[in-house]
Amino acid sequence: MVAKLWLRIVTVMLGVLLIGVAQANIPTVPNELYEALKLDREKTSPKELYEAVVKRYKDPAQGAGPGTLAKYWEPIPYGIYLDPATFYKAPTSNKDVASRKECVECHTDESPVWVQAWKRSNHANLDKIRSFKPSDPTFYKKAKLEDVEKNLRSHGKLAEGEQLKEVGCIDCHVEVGAKKKADHAKT
Repeated sequence: MVAKLWLRIVTVMLGVLLIGVAQANIPTVPNELYEALKLDREKTSPKELYEAVVKRYKDPAQGAGPGTLAKYWEPIPYGIYLDPATFYKAPTSNKDVASRKECVECHTDESPVWVQAWKRSNHANLDKIRSFKPSDPTFYKKAKLEDVEKNLRSHGKLAEGEQLKEVGCIDCHVEVGAKKKADHAKT
């Protein structure tokens, strides 16, 4: 009786272990994407994959563009927020050219809720993510951050060994890791 119970427990544990190993070998980018883009998975860098996806996404021959029913559709504010590259219209009254720090200072006055939300988020202090312990339920973000930094290095946006300090306004609205000042009328 006890032997059968132990046998069942061991069988279940081995099954769970095998499932975990099988899931660990599943690639994060599906093979079908590489096939559709006619790329060799083994020879393609993250930068080449990204550029091929962007090219395919923006290709009018592949369906990019407003579409036949565009005249009946208007984006909702949340959709505009999620896709600023398509919908953002720079204010014409603001002619400032600002640095990373100046963006935060100005938006603290102009849109304080956005700045407070950013300051409370992990985006404002990526060292907080780096300090997560394995017992933390959000520990997975540490590996994601390392993947993002590795990808940015492959694109030449970060130097070897350099870490992101924060993700601020300028990183999304101008360029990741921008050291230069940004022209507000063009961002």
